[in-house]
Amino acid sequence: MAISFEGQVALVTGAGAGLGRAYAMDLAARGAKVVVNDLGGDPHGVGENRAAAQKVVDEIKAAGGEATPNYDSVADYDGGFNMVKTAIDAYGRLDVVICNAGILRDIAFHNMSEDDWDKVFAVHIKGSFTVLRAAWPVFRQQSYGRVVLTTSSSGIYGQFGQANYGAAKTSMLGLMNVLKQEGAKYNVNVNTVAPVAGTRLTQTVMPQEMIDRLKPELVAPAVVYMVSKECQDSGLIIEAGAGNFNRAAIVKGPGLQPGMADAMSAEWCQENWGKITSLEGAEPMWRTGQTSRTTWRRRRRPDRPRPGQPRREGGTHCLPLLFLGRAVGFAGMERERLPAMDDYFMGIAMAVRERANCKGQRVGALIVRDKRILATGYNGTPSDMDNCLDGGCFRCDNRDGQFQPGTAYDICICVHAEQNAVLSAARFGTPTEGATIYTTTRPCFGCTKELLQAKVISVNFIHDWTHPDDEFMRQYRLIQARFTGGIRQVAIDDPRAAWARAGRVLPGETGHRIP
Repeated sequence: MAISFEGQVALVTGAGAGLGRAYAMDLAARGAKVVVNDLGGDPHGVGENRAAAQKVVDEIKAAGGEATPNYDSVADYDGGFNMVKTAIDAYGRLDVVICNAGILRDIAFHNMSEDDWDKVFAVHIKGSFTVLRAAWPVFRQQSYGRVVLTTSSSGIYGQFGQANYGAAKTSMLGLMNVLKQEGAKYNVNVNTVAPVAGTRLTQTVMPQEMIDRLKPELVAPAVVYMVSKECQDSGLIIEAGAGNFNRAAIVKGPGLQPGMADAMSAEWCQENWGKITSLEGAEPMWRTGQTSRTTWRRRRRPDRPRPGQPRREGGTHCLPLLFLGRAVGFAGMERERLPAMDDYFMGIAMAVRERANCKGQRVGALIVRDKRILATGYNGTPSDMDNCLDGGCFRCDNRDGQFQPGTAYDICICVHAEQNAVLSAARFGTPTEGATIYTTTRPCFGCTKELLQAKVISVNFIHDWTHPDDEFMRQYRLIQARFTGGIRQVAIDDPRAAWARAGRVLPGETGHRIP
């Protein structure tokens, strides 16, 4: 099936010649409106000339396409913003970004100057940051984006005399590996190309005969496919050029896992070096601690909704992790609006809650510090025990004859989400001092004390509860006031609220009443 970019807008940096031009021409021929960026400097990053970008724009228009030039430097933060603004002002949207701009300053490491290092990093690394930082909010808002970064065999494998260029190009892989995760839930795919082509840059390191044969048009097919809506892969490194297309990958070998019970020595490593360094059975990684068996494409099963689609009732997938926060009033609390990052974490707490196996109130929680999730927890009992779903809880089992089965919820008796989160952090030796807990229901008296003992400083929760004993509630408020970072109830869309509160305590019953 023909790949079309009708109705889409693409931004290509360094598109005044070579690879960038080839990408821009192919995209425009397939219906994309293209922002052609090029400062017009020489291969070493010196000077500027608007003729390069304008020439490609003229070529695209002469062929019946639509294009707009941009002459900003990718190394300038405002320049990256202006490129995205050019796309929005001219065409009203932005779907594709290809970070292609680059320079070379090849020199042996012992002769390399600070300027040689800084200029290369400014164009390749900062230049990718400036453009993508401006484009990222657009991609998030429209729940769609395609990005291709540019690496090199010098970065993947190494090349003498290119320490600055090789290091900058390897950095692209780190940027891709992070952005592929941050963009996944917004349908933003990020891949990287390692091209081999005859361009102004490679003229300094290749013979002319090879330059003539290695046409940029031989690389363009891989890049154009990766930025199409048809490509659902993210986080891939594709080597392309000279009639060759293949994947490169950073892999992790099986290694050895002797555990932490006994201290290992350098001699132990020497003895087992062959097994430690073996790549037999090695696998690519999707992220730290997770192999590519669960990549973005594979994790999204056919029954999982696309961004913006509602959750399928009865499904087993997690809730979407993006929720909109808004100001909320609460007695004795300051009105606040949750920042977007807090919305994100609270959304994860709701997703964690899906694992709760209590027949009564279901709760999910996670502990966060410095924007990192330290631990998660949900209420219920371990899978190897009689749990709530099996009627193991003496409250839900109605053993005392006082409560209706599955409807009673006493958070001073049930296993708690916040408590499990604290225990999980402790189990792995993760300090929780100075952390914040996000929980779908206000922590109980006991959990509050445990959180304070764990030196958690603030609490964000969605659903509140009351207790019929006024003195109990007075003492409870006093102890919760000890959170130095405050405790906030937040208003967030909770589409599973009814399910989570299916077992709320009925009026007149002992225990906590869930509104």
